[in-house]
Amino acid sequence: MDSQKITTQMVQYNKSVFENAFTMISLMQDYASNMSSTLVSQIPWFPEETKQAILETTEMFKEARANYKMAMDDGFLKLQDMSFSSLDDMFRNDDN
Repeated sequence: MDSQKITTQMVQYNKSVFENAFTMISLMQDYASNMSSTLVSQIPWFPEETKQAILETTEMFKEARANYKMAMDDGFLKLQDMSFSSLDDMFRNDDN
């Protein structure tokens, strides 16, 4: 197997692992967000400003998570488009 094929498979594997982990973490965060918003909405003595702050924080986390996902997807696209011949030259042993 040549190093370009191995490197491509490694990138695809890492992307798959990232996608699966990101999906699972996103589901857990969304579930926790839904649970906390339900809990906060049912507490009558909780100040309205605090409820609003919690909801805004949840939205900020969701936006940051989406930005992180976009950055990672962009990075994986750049890796897939990269020419791996320069990597072959970099790791080639001059003694052989």
